[in-house]
Amino acid sequence: MAGPKNNQISLNKTLMFIIKLLNDNNIKNWFIGYGTLLGIIRENSCIDGDDDIDIIIDISNYDVVKQLLIENDFIFKMSFRLLMPK
Repeated sequence: MAGPKNNQISLNKTLMFIIKLLNDNNIKNWFIGYGTLLGIIRENSCIDGDDDIDIIIDISNYDVVKQLLIENDFIFKMSFRLLMPK
């Protein structure tokens, strides 16, 4: 973890928002990974104090997903790294 820490409620709310956004826009071939998956398996929730949400998306959907997230006030620090919303 290198970024600012977030509370479990904020992370869960953001994860659910992104899942709904992907599903509502017919984005396929994505899954939860890394620490986010670990938290879901162990605690049925994101890990309190984590600094990100890990979602793996097929590269063919990258431009569409990036645009959807930008339209919903998410900030991109680097090409393939997404930060929490403003």
